[in-house]
Amino acid sequence: MKTILLTIVSLFCCMQSHGAAGAHPVSCVFRSAQPDKPVDMEKLHAQMERYRVGRVTGIGLMSGGAAAVVVGEVLTILSAVHAEDNSYRYRSSSQDPLWIAGFSTLMAGVGGLGSGVPLYVIYNKRYKVVKHRIKKLSEGKSGITIE
Repeated sequence: MKTILLTIVSLFCCMQSHGAAGAHPVSCVFRSAQPDKPVDMEKLHAQMERYRVGRVTGIGLMSGGAAAVVVGEVLTILSAVHAEDNSYRYRSSSQDPLWIAGFSTLMAGVGGLGSGVPLYVIYNKRYKVVKHRIKKLSEGKSGITIE
């Protein structure tokens, strides 16, 4: 029953993607059983290297952003301590140079974290997929095999 339902859904999806006058829908269902094109291992290794570089960049942005957040918080707290002294009596906190530096560093850190986390997550996922594909291809088993 599952097989019949899966075949009907696959045929319907193929007809939707190719149109009623398009290619024969049965070829779409059995496309995965056809032998794949030869895979260029150098291209896969180049992709894996590119994804590794993106992952390392994400890690760098995350760690730099986390450090900038900590430094920004420290500078902002120090500006509050200086505001309690009489040295900044006539200045508001938004005009304090220490507060401006702290807030700017804090926002730069949040930006680094905000861009580093997605960069790491996306490239790490792609890296693992390509690494797994290279591992499967190096074992000599790819696609559908009958033993």
